[in-house]
Amino acid sequence: MIELEYRRSYAKVLNDMAWMFLESTDKGYPVGIAKGLEDFSLLSHTLNPGRNEETPKLTVEREALVMADKLVQVGAAKWQPDFDMEKVRKALHDWQNQKNKVRLLRMIGELDKFTEKPE
Repeated sequence: MIELEYRRSYAKVLNDMAWMFLESTDKGYPVGIAKGLEDFSLLSHTLNPGRNEETPKLTVEREALVMADKLVQVGAAKWQPDFDMEKVRKALHDWQNQKNKVRLLRMIGELDKFTEKPE
């Protein structure tokens, strides 16, 4: 537990100090989200050391898109006007297919909870 907190503290300080030298662009994440992703990735890697380091980031990005879609569907929000809705729909469809594949493989015993998801 102490090692995990040490690593989290180091990652936070490192991230904060890096942003002292940087200016956010429209291609990257806002500073707060970038820091949160770093923290989440560190915790995820601690719980699942065998997973690819990009997996937590990709999962959060995809699940955020799913959540955004749900908010749009219930009328609580609308998509940003510059979004390519065809790409959004394809990304949502592909992500759901990947999640379904993982669920099926786990049901038949070919994947366990901590196994890397198939591509």
